[in-house]
Amino acid sequence: MILLFLLGLAAGSFLNVVALRYKPGGWLFTKDILLGRSHCPKCQKVLRWYELIPLVSFVVQFGHCRHCHHLISWQYPIVELLSGLIFVTVPPIWILTSLTLILIALIDYRLSIIPDQLNLFLAFLGLAFLGINSVLGAIFGGGLFGAIIFLTKGRGMGFGDLKLAVALGFLFGWPKIL
Repeated sequence: MILLFLLGLAAGSFLNVVALRYKPGGWLFTKDILLGRSHCPKCQKVLRWYELIPLVSFVVQFGHCRHCHHLISWQYPIVELLSGLIFVTVPPIWILTSLTLILIALIDYRLSIIPDQLNLFLAFLGLAFLGINSVLGAIFGGGLFGAIIFLTKGRGMGFGDLKLAVALGFLFGWPKIL
């Protein structure tokens, strides 16, 4: 359980990196996103390995950059802790689903968009694990959200939400999408 929790902390740290480096319209897992060095957003100082230990570094540094003492966002430890808890409490397919939903939430909060790649990944998970119920769930989820968008002329929610509902419909299937 401890090893799973530590793996979850590392996964949460990775989600933060991807979410913060993602640029609208770009790909999620590019060389720029995956291989760039982490740095303080305020002073731009490249962080050392011991400043990047999930959860521990935030606590040891009292939530501040070691160099300029700029406050570090609480997003980092919250996402890391949440991911760690997910790894020890949910079945494997739901780990992938949960991590994907966290990444969607982080990107959507920062940029007000939901990347198509993540919706397609959720749909793939649904098709791979649930079959025909996934198709029915996608039709219902997309139909319901599509109706809301149509009736509110796009003011109630956006097209990204519709794509998310279809992807989640594939994942949850019918009738669980309700």
